Amino acid sequence: MLDGRGRALASGATVWAQSPGFRSLLLDRRRTADLYDQAGEAAERIGATWVQCTDADGVRFTKSDDPAAPPASLGETALVGGALA
Repeated sequence: MLDGRGRALASGATVWAQSPGFRSLLLDRRRTADLYDQAGEAAERIGATWVQCTDADGVRFTKSDDPAAPPASLGETALVGGALA
């Protein structure tokens, strides 16, 4: 059951991350409020508890359940580092 849930979340996240609108927001680091809104919408649509948005190096720009989450390097963490690998 957990494997299926994990695959469903990963699939939904992949589709969301490949959206041109979302990708342009991620590249424009000045629009953090918009990116926060998109993270919340992504979490809702894919059925996740929360969503973090990072760049290709694993630097977090926003977290859907914490509007005050500061930018942080997460590339070495198991969750983000594993996804980047």
